[in-house]
Amino acid sequence: MIRKLFAHGHKVIQRGHARWMLALFLLVIRMDKALAGMPTAPKVDGSIEDGDFIGYLKAYWKNAVAILVLCLCSYALIEVGSAALQSYHDYRKGKAELSNLIMQLVVGFVILMIMVYLFTQATGVFS
Repeated sequence: MIRKLFAHGHKVIQRGHARWMLALFLLVIRMDKALAGMPTAPKVDGSIEDGDFIGYLKAYWKNAVAILVLCLCSYALIEVGSAALQSYHDYRKGKAELSNLIMQLVVGFVILMIMVYLFTQATGVFS
């Protein structure tokens, strides 16, 4: 009984492979038209001449630093928000006072303002 089940399943798998191979073959045949209209590489900011690879590297480095700093700012925003919610939760449970909640919100706001300032300075250095 088990041998019949596996033997029948094996034939189904073989038929399935044949169908996939046929579909892949037809896809490869049709691919030449899809590859004909590939877009050009995006231009980076600034007045960089064609062939100036050092200029391209500088522009990409500037964009990479901006993205890295944005990721750092978003992480700080998530952490400050999480700490503020935890402080509010503690206040509602009676484990903390209102002054602790207010202090958490003020310190979180100051941290976020410092992060925005650092972001503007980091992007201004490389321009």
